[in-house]
Amino acid sequence: MKTIVATLAISAAALAGCESTGNPVAVTTTPPLPTRTTTTAPATKPSLPTAPAVAPTPHGRCNLVPDHILARINNAFADRSHQLGTPYALDGADGLVWVGGNIMQGDTKVSSADVWVVSGFTIYALSGDARRRTALPDGRHVLDVSAGDDDGIAVQACVTGP
Repeated sequence: MKTIVATLAISAAALAGCESTGNPVAVTTTPPLPTRTTTTAPATKPSLPTAPAVAPTPHGRCNLVPDHILARINNAFADRSHQLGTPYALDGADGLVWVGGNIMQGDTKVSSADVWVVSGFTIYALSGDARRRTALPDGRHVLDVSAGDDDGIAVQACVTGP
């Protein structure tokens, strides 16, 4: 059986080098063309959209509260275990800096989206719990503003999100 396979292989090779007339033909071989390999990246799940680092607001953008302002508000709480959580600042149309945040006791939210305003070097409390829970002066009548003004609402939206 091996002999028959070998004989067929030799015969086929000999025939490949001849024309149908039986004359030998020059056989040239060309090197194989180079192949290009491509790799396909594995299918991945589309990434979820991430929330912007700074949320848009009607009068600009929500910003991080400067450390010195945050420290002054935190030091003004009557209950020393309270701190301002999720704090944001907003540069108001009137040149005031509006500050909003949640009053926190550890991981517990004591009050939501309270508002302060900075005028010059003074921080004023505007919302109910901002006034009740800190020793900062009430700015509603001094500056003729309130937490319900456009900028107050905008900074509260920074804190609470969309």
